[in-house]
Amino acid sequence: MDWAKMPLGADRLLAQLAAYDGENVRMTVVDYGSRSCCVMLDESASRLIASLVGKDRRILPDEADNPPEARKKI
Repeated sequence: MDWAKMPLGADRLLAQLAAYDGENVRMTVVDYGSRSCCVMLDESASRLIASLVGKDRRILPDEADNPPEARKKI
């Protein structure tokens, strides 16, 4: 597996979930343009279990950090 292409935090995800001693995990995912953030919390949302941050690689790298309204129209 090429970890360089995986979201930041993916390399620790399985170990962090295995170490969690609770029953349920609360997961929140936020998308903003080409970016995604996933936060996994315990049932009470008081303890961070794991988090991931990534980019959508289908968008060209030179456009990935520019919001659509800031991109030049040709």
